[in-house]
Amino acid sequence: MQAATALSIIEAFEAVNIPHDKARAVVEALEKEMFDQLATKTDLALMQASINAKFDVLSRDLTIRLGVMLTVAVGVVATLVQLF
Repeated sequence: MQAATALSIIEAFEAVNIPHDKARAVVEALEKEMFDQLATKTDLALMQASINAKFDVLSRDLTIRLGVMLTVAVGVVATLVQLF
């Protein structure tokens, strides 16, 4: 949390008669929880890159499988045409 935001939250607590030390403790707890639980833009960018890489691999694998299935199908049809 930015210092200005933390200060404004502390001031808001103090405006409703919460002592400075308790207000500061709440803000620090919020900062820690937010830092531990929320994703940053960097976290999201890394996850997006990872997902894109996995989709690229998946796309390649599916293309190879489709090509193999098509080759086998053509081979089966060609064999059946020669037999009959």
